[in-house]
Amino acid sequence: MDELDSGGLAGRAAAALDRNCIFYSQEARPYACVQLVGLGQLLLFWSMLTTPTRWRRVGFVAISWVLFYLHYTSALLIAGELLAYMLLAMRSPWRPAYRPTQLVLDLGAWLLGCLPAMPHLVEIAARRTNWQLFIPRQPFWGVWTIFPLSWYVVLPAAVCSAAWGYRVLRRSQRQLPRRRHRCHTGERGAPPVPTLDLRSLILVLAWLFVP
Repeated sequence: MDELDSGGLAGRAAAALDRNCIFYSQEARPYACVQLVGLGQLLLFWSMLTTPTRWRRVGFVAISWVLFYLHYTSALLIAGELLAYMLLAMRSPWRPAYRPTQLVLDLGAWLLGCLPAMPHLVEIAARRTNWQLFIPRQPFWGVWTIFPLSWYVVLPAAVCSAAWGYRVLRRSQRQLPRRRHRCHTGERGAPPVPTLDLRSLILVLAWLFVP
């Protein structure tokens, strides 16, 4: 038993000091933590589209740093947010209060904070052939084979159908006579109906499918 224990300790010590083991252990990130931090970053970005306060911008840059250093590929989530921002900016009623100059400054600050990781990224890129040994290279459109077809056809169709049905229901409620509403509630005006914010749907879809 003592020999086994000493052998195990020697093996663990060798793995803890081996340069290759240290290198690859840095790439095994806690993905659940990435998802949690990514959700917080998305919610903060969404709030800045309407209320880009100074402290929210600082928090957005800081949490984007944390997200990047948890896993480098999480930078693709920011790419999805940029696409959603551009789509929203194309329509005047949806144009974000978060101005393009503010976005450029915040992204510049985030990129400056990512510079210390550049040597490590270059080293990872130099070893990309190691992953090709067990991960075959696929074309860009191969992403459609990751999930079943229902993810890309049935699910979006269901969401769009629900949005369309909600819009029809909302329009029919607006056309109800006000007199009938006063009869039941004793108040004037049409009953308040919550609106379906398509901006959030655009952001979530871009954040999901771009990465």
